Amino acid sequence: MTAVKEPGRSLMIACMNGTASEEEKAEYKARYMEPEEKIYGKAVFEMTAKEFLEYNVLRENMQSGKLKYGDCPKCKNKGYIVGIDSAGNEYMEDCECKQKRENMEALNHSEYSALLRRCTFERFTLKEDWQREVLSRCKDWTKQTRFPLLYLGGKTGAGKTHLAVAAFRIAVMRGNHGQFVSWRTMSRDLKMNMTSPDYERKIREMKYVPLLLIDDLFWTAKGGIPSDEDFRLAKEIIDARFYNKRKTIVTSNYTPRDMYTLSEEMSGRINEFSGGRNNYSLTFRSNYQNYRFSTELFETKETDGIPF
Repeated sequence: MTAVKEPGRSLMIACMNGTASEEEKAEYKARYMEPEEKIYGKAVFEMTAKEFLEYNVLRENMQSGKLKYGDCPKCKNKGYIVGIDSAGNEYMEDCECKQKRENMEALNHSEYSALLRRCTFERFTLKEDWQREVLSRCKDWTKQTRFPLLYLGGKTGAGKTHLAVAAFRIAVMRGNHGQFVSWRTMSRDLKMNMTSPDYERKIREMKYVPLLLIDDLFWTAKGGIPSDEDFRLAKEIIDARFYNKRKTIVTSNYTPRDMYTLSEEMSGRINEFSGGRNNYSLTFRSNYQNYRFSTELFETKETDGIPF
């Protein structure tokens, strides 16, 4: 405790005990009132029991915490907020930022943590007009709720996964529990375990998790046409997510036009789910320089800000 505060504390005790003169009370209010007292509008010794409870709640809510992943103005990075219920009792509840922080913590310990740190909207390389357009559309998608699907189609190396991950990251930071899956891995595992007791649990998760990123939809080992089983599996997952309005991000080597040639039914569902090419069904053009190679040349910087 500093020398400056010590006289103020002694004076406050005297005021609380009723032994301070009016001049001493005035001196305390003029020189030693805490910031919270000034905000509340009364010195502690003037407060009723109810007001003192309100004051303590105010003080607690003004204290700053040290939680990671952003700066929350509501809880001051503590993860909780204190209040008073209708019966006059103090209570504590989790701040809405707590789930966002837990989501980010889980992702930062996942196999995709490096990708999530590297792939942000700010780090997307802009060299051509079409890149500015797809970047703008991806940003817009994270801010709207009308169309749950963001579809990014085009050749390998055009930056699809970068923007998909950036959009996924923003959605997670806004409180959506999400999963990131590779189509080649997910489809192989599901098709190999169709008779397993875990099959229904795994596919149910893909169908109903609040946020899902599917990378490389319809990827095949030799670039061939996807099998009937691939179409059945994709349709089951995407249809369920469409009817339940679940946020979904899909990348594929098939552009929206290619998808129409491949499967009119799947193309129609994607267009309806994303709002079509005028909204969030986007085509990535083949670039003369492989985007995946060029982005590896940039130094990455850790960021953890959350747009509360």
